[in-house]
Formats: sequence, structure tokens, C-alpha cells
Amino acid sequence: MEKEIYIRKKFGKKKPAVRINKAEDIPEELRKAIKIVDGMIELDCTEGDELVPLGSVIGYEYSPNTESGINAWKIDNVDNLFLIEENGEFFTNDTINKAVMIGDELPDFLKGENITRNKDGSWTLKTDWGESTGYPGEGYFVLYGTKDYGKSNVNILTNSEPSFDEYYVCDADGNIIDGLSNWTLEHYGKESVDDILNK
Repeated sequence: MEKEIYIRKKFGKKKPAVRINKAEDIPEELRKAIKIVDGMIELDCTEGDELVPLGSVIGYEYSPNTESGINAWKIDNVDNLFLIEENGEFFTNDTINKAVMIGDELPDFLKGENITRNKDGSWTLKTDWGESTGYPGEGYFVLYGTKDYGKSNVNILTNSEPSFDEYYVCDADGNIIDGLSNWTLEHYGKESVDDILNK
């Protein structure tokens, strides 16, 4: 199995996110990706349409992989100090996460999770909000912490996601060692989406 590392985002960075309690809370530029349908929030995300309850905090990024051009998702770990909310805006906290490069074996923190190996060699993780898929050597299995009801908050972070470049490799105390994109390139020879687009 690949080596476990610690990753985090820079403390205090503004996060593209919005709390949606009613239709009026949806910013104009996001209305193609975020809608209120039958008392629920409908999101256009790369894993397919998702329905989440009103009051949820929605993260978003521009993406060529959705019909609206925006990938929107419910941020589950807001209440676990993943984000700080101030006057309706969200900022990253310095939460330290465990990560392991996707390989042929699963890290211990994924044991018991709903994850399957696909015929093409990729892994698909089923979460509360949908499915996430990653290929060996092209991203990380990440443990973000524990959800309010005790279940592990895990996901797959691939190097094709714009948010990949927001992460830093750090030590167990949160001291930054290197950008995740650069660290990955040096240790595995894999480029992030920004590396590829900026050539």
C-alpha cells in the first residue's frame, strides 16, 4: 500500500460556497447548477444530479464535466470545523486530513466503506451524496474526519479536479511541506489539472 500522508488547505482561504435556505439564496451565476425542487436543493454535479436538504452548505467550482458548466455539491463536514462561516461567507479551517495515493490496496480508513474495484482498474466509493471514482496513481483516498453521526467522512480526490491544487502536504501538526500538486509530481510523476492546462 502507498504511504499515508497528511494534507490540508491553507487556513483562511475563501471557499466558493453558499448556504441555501430558500431560492433567493442562490446566486444568479449558479442558478443553472442549483435549483429548489419539491422542497429540496437539486445540484448539478460531476457524479450526476444530487438532492440535498434546504439549509445545506453548497460548494461549487467551474467544470466542463457538467451540463451547467458548474460542479456543485453538499459540503458535509462544515459543522466539524472544515469551514468557518462569517457573514454568509465561508473560509477554510486548518483541518488536517489523512490521504493515501490510490493504488491496488485500500488504506485502513476505507475498510468497511462501500467501495468497489471496477473492471477498468478504478475504484468507486459510494457516499451519502453519490459516487466518486479514481484510478490508481491519479489521485488520493482521503479521510476528512468523522461526520456528526459517527461515520467516517471519506472521499476520492483526483488530480483532474480544480480543488486538487488547493491542497498542501503537511506534517501531523499542520506545518506545510509542499503543495500537493508539486509533491505528487515529484513523488509519482503525476500532473494536476492546472499543470496540464498551463502547458
